[in-house]
Amino acid sequence: SAPVRFVPPFPDLPMEEVYPRPGDRDPAVVTNRYGAGSAVYCAFNLGEVLWENLLADHKRLVSNMVRWLLAGRSRYSVHGEGLVDIACRESTSTSVISIVNLNSPFALRGELESVAPLGPQVVDIRSTRRNSDAVVTLLISGEHPVVEHHDDGIRFVIPRVDLLETARIDWVPADQRGRH
Repeated sequence: SAPVRFVPPFPDLPMEEVYPRPGDRDPAVVTNRYGAGSAVYCAFNLGEVLWENLLADHKRLVSNMVRWLLAGRSRYSVHGEGLVDIACRESTSTSVISIVNLNSPFALRGELESVAPLGPQVVDIRSTRRNSDAVVTLLISGEHPVVEHHDDGIRFVIPRVDLLETARIDWVPADQRGRH
């Protein structure tokens, strides 16, 4: 399918001529699901357009494309105000989430003159470790946030991110509770 189509250029003056013209629109984004896989093709350099113009709707398009490709299978999600870069790592007994604060007007341009601290970031982790407790340690601040368990995983809040915060999640098996 082609969920996004190009709008052909139209005049910006005189005012009575400022409207999109009718007719076929070429596909700008094409999606396809086949078997267990998915594909998205963007018919223009979306990364460059986002980098050059920093438009919120282009950022939303990238985000929506990634969500569509993951089809709800994302194990990690972080919600909060600001622009962040997130990296996740896993082993059999530990998960690590690093959040880098890019909330600066010049962050995407390679310049970082000052850092505007971020407020609370809510972390959700989907987990199949039904018989495990999660012990969370924030490695930069040294805090241990409260962990809420729900049907398909855990949730905790990182209260503040200056430049970087890393959350280490130790999955403690039920038979070892109290020893950690």
